[in-house]
Amino acid sequence: MVHLLEDQAQLEAFLPGLTELLERRRVLVVVDNAESLLRESGQWRDARWAAVVAAMTGHGGLGRVVLTSRRTPEDLDGRMRALAVDVLSADEALLLARELPHLSTLMDGNLAGVAPDVARQLAVRVLEATQGHPKLLELADGQAAHPERLRKLADAADAAWRETGGLPAGFFATGETQAASQDYQHVLGAWTRAVAATLAPADRDLFYLLCCLEEADRIRPVLAASWPALWRRLGRACEPPGLDRGLKGLAAAGLARIQRGTPQAVGECQIHPAIAAAGRDLADGRFQEVVDTALAVYWGLLSDQARDREVQQQASGLVIRAGLSAAPYLVRLHEWEIAAQALEHALTRDCSRAAARAALPALRTVVAAVAGTDFEPTATGMLTLALGRIDPGTAGRLTTQARKSDRRGAAAAGADGDPARDFGAAGEGERPGVVAAGGTARHGPRGGAEAGTLG
Repeated sequence: MVHLLEDQAQLEAFLPGLTELLERRRVLVVVDNAESLLRESGQWRDARWAAVVAAMTGHGGLGRVVLTSRRTPEDLDGRMRALAVDVLSADEALLLARELPHLSTLMDGNLAGVAPDVARQLAVRVLEATQGHPKLLELADGQAAHPERLRKLADAADAAWRETGGLPAGFFATGETQAASQDYQHVLGAWTRAVAATLAPADRDLFYLLCCLEEADRIRPVLAASWPALWRRLGRACEPPGLDRGLKGLAAAGLARIQRGTPQAVGECQIHPAIAAAGRDLADGRFQEVVDTALAVYWGLLSDQARDREVQQQASGLVIRAGLSAAPYLVRLHEWEIAAQALEHALTRDCSRAAARAALPALRTVVAAVAGTDFEPTATGMLTLALGRIDPGTAGRLTTQARKSDRRGAAAAGADGDPARDFGAAGEGERPGVVAAGGTARHGPRGGAEAGTLG
C-alpha cells in the first residue's frame, strides 16, 4: 500500500477494496503506538491515516482492527470499542522488570559491586515505588546499572509519594495499586528531574531541546538543524556533540525512545508527555525562547524556499507544513502577525478540515492577543475562515458579531489579510544572532522535512 500514499486519487480508489477485504476475511490489523500519529487533540497528523482507519473500521464483517494509543483518535467509527488499559498489576510489573536488562540483573542479585541481598532489596524498593507504571520502570532500568543513582531515584520517589499523601500500601499483597493518575504524574515528574540531574551538560541541553519542541518536530531533519543552532545561540564552546550519541544516551537513561526511520517514514524521538512537561519546566525561560526562535526561523526559511520553487516543484505541501509548524513557536514569542501570516500560507493551500483544526488553537490565541488593535479584523477574518471549514454555524455567528461591531473587513479579510511583517526570511531578522538551519528540505510522506534516521 506504500506506493499508493503519494497519489491521493490512487489511495481513494484503493480504500473501498481495503474495506471489502476486512469485511470478508478474518484479518487482524494492529496499529501500535498510534499516539505518535495523532495531535494532542486527537486529530490525525496526516489526513491519510484518518481515511485508512475509516476504511478499515467502516464495516460489520469479519476483520478486526486494534489501535493502541494514549490518545483517542477523533471521528472513529461508532462500532469501535474503547478499552482503558490502566497501570500494570504486580505480576505484570514483575514480568516487565524481568524483560528490562538492568532491573533484571538487579533482581537476580548479579549487579557487580553490590551484595546480592542488597541488590534484591533495592529492586523491591524500586518496584514498589513504581506501582506498576511502565514508564517509571523504564526510567528505573535506565539508572539500575548505577546503584547509587538508583538509590537517589528511590529517595526521590519516596519524597514524591509523601507529597501525594504517602506510598499506597498493599501493591504486592493485593497485586493492584491504589494510586491515582495524578499521583503517577507527580512521581514521574520528580523522577524526570532526578534523572536529568545525572546527565552530562550537553545531554541535558539536548533533553531540554526535545522537551521544548512541538511533538511533531521531534524528528531527525528538525533535530539535525535545531541542535547546532541551539548550541551556538547558547554560547557553548566548540562544536556541538554528535546528535546520535546524545539521543542514544537519553534513550539509555529511559528519558526518550528512538524510532528509526525508513524510506517511507521519518525517524523520530518519542518522549512521554509527563517527562516532556517536566523537562520544559526544568529549562529556563531563556532556553525556551531560544528554542522557539530557532524553530520559528527554521520553518520560516523552509517556507521561503518552498514558495520560491512552488510552481516548478510542487512544494505546496512543505509550505503548509512549515506554516502550521511555525505557528506555536511564533505564538509563544508573541509574534502575532507573523504567526497569522504563517497560518495564512497554510490555509490558502490546504482547505481541509484537518488543516483548519490544526490552525485553530494558534488562531484563537492570536485573535485574543490582538483584540482592540488594527490587526484584529485580519486575525478575526482568518479565524472565521478556519471555523467555516469546521463549523459554519459558529463562523456565521462570528461574522455577524464582527459586522455588528463595525469592524470593516473582519469577516472578509480571511486569507487576504496583510500582516505588517513577513513570515520567512524576515523572521531571522526579528531575533538577530539566532542561528537556524538553512538548506533545502523535501516534503516527506509523513508531512515532515527530508526523511532521515534516528540512532
